[in-house]
Amino acid sequence: MPIFRADSKPAPTADFRHQVELSPELRGLHLHCGVAPLPASHGFVLAEPDSPVFEPEQDNLGTAVAFLETALLADGQEHYRDEVLRFCAQHPDALHRSCLDGHLTASAYVVDLDREAVALIHHRKLGSWLQPGGHADGEGNLALVARTEVREEIGLEALHWALPAFDLNVHPIPARGAEPEHLHLDLRFLAIATHRQELVADAAETRGAAWIDQTDPRFKHVGDVAAAGRRALDLARALRPGALPNTGLTLQDARS
Repeated sequence: MPIFRADSKPAPTADFRHQVELSPELRGLHLHCGVAPLPASHGFVLAEPDSPVFEPEQDNLGTAVAFLETALLADGQEHYRDEVLRFCAQHPDALHRSCLDGHLTASAYVVDLDREAVALIHHRKLGSWLQPGGHADGEGNLALVARTEVREEIGLEALHWALPAFDLNVHPIPARGAEPEHLHLDLRFLAIATHRQELVADAAETRGAAWIDQTDPRFKHVGDVAAAGRRALDLARALRPGALPNTGLTLQDARS
């Protein structure tokens, strides 16, 4: 079931704002598909990890752009969306590392069962405490990219995913060996643990992983990571036990 309708290979100079369309499936996915709609005031849906929303969309830049278009970003982040959409319009290979100016990545803020901490990794190459994430490597379904990276880097699978994405960041990656300095255009998703889980760090990619709360200096190690982490915790805390079949969760209006 395609979640987004988009041209699979949009022209490099295309105006993506007129090419992508949110499909009816994401506007109101049925419970039997593993996704439960949440109140319209928030616009999020909760997805099970085996939901059709995670179906592969290899080499479909249009799907990636649709995820960017529909992200529910914080105030002040629209300039990032505009910047990334322009980049994609100018770089039809933006899903691939071979795009040397930069490329799309996806990551996840995984919140613990108590809504007090997020799972961060000590990145082996960058030496910073960051959320798990990585390169799209041609995959247009950026939610799938984020889910895959969480499984590989911290070993978590039993999660509820809040869709669409909630954060977007553009940041430079320093030159390393033959690889020049370039941009990571990172779309960020929120996931919530369904039970108390131990993190299993990928030793090849990280120096370790931990559940880290806002009082821990590691939480504040990178400014944009901390800001997104605070918003992820706020969103997760708006969840309460209740009405959603199969998940036991629903999103209450944080303004009430």
